[in-house]
Amino acid sequence: MMATGLRFGPKMMRRALAQKQVRLPGEGPGGQIPRIQNQPAYHRPLVTGHPVIEDEMPWSRPAVPPAPPQVPLPGPGPGAAPPPAPAPFTQPIPGRGHGYLSWNPQLIDPHTALQGYTDSGYEADITEARSAFNEGYHKTLRNLGYMDPQGHFVEGEYTLADRRQRALDAIALRDQERDVTNQSRELGTLWSGIRAQNLAEAQRATIQDLADLDINTPRSIAQGYEDIYSQYGDYQSAINAAIAAALARRTASYAS
Repeated sequence: MMATGLRFGPKMMRRALAQKQVRLPGEGPGGQIPRIQNQPAYHRPLVTGHPVIEDEMPWSRPAVPPAPPQVPLPGPGPGAAPPPAPAPFTQPIPGRGHGYLSWNPQLIDPHTALQGYTDSGYEADITEARSAFNEGYHKTLRNLGYMDPQGHFVEGEYTLADRRQRALDAIALRDQERDVTNQSRELGTLWSGIRAQNLAEAQRATIQDLADLDINTPRSIAQGYEDIYSQYGDYQSAINAAIAAALARRTASYAS
């Protein structure tokens, strides 16, 4: 039964189309309407002959939403975002300029630099860096003196050696003076200028040794502190190199 010139409501229209009781103008076999390339999709024309866009039809299928933009994945793999570059690792020197250093170097945990990420290579690198630092730090600290964990000061080898040598020199000066005095008494020159001259000659090396201590001991202590600061710097550089290597491996895993 052909129906032309009638006005169908939406429900009647859908029912008639479903039962194939109505063939609309331009509809070919099988109910297909030819579509022109690069033209918007039109719904089947109504009996009035006016085409209606599908989006305007209340019973048409909803338009397919556009594909969302590709967001980089948070984990490794193709298309994943590379990890952000961490801030440079900084290791402060505890107590610098405020008295003696502590036996505990108070090293910062380097795992915080990579926000908890780690791998076997990074663990090996930081273990080697810590071992090298602790060996040099404690060796130098034994020479300088330090505060132990109980808060007691342990005197360093530089100061102990200085004190020991000064005590030996003081004994040597007394012995030299006694020997010169006894010799002058035997020669009858005890109250002459010859005794003073002989005493100066006998004590020359010992007095020179005391003068060297006044120069060398402070210089050794200053150099020891410079060695400590250099060891902290070397440790910081080693940790930053380990972080860079770990970050490179992590970035490579994202791209693979």
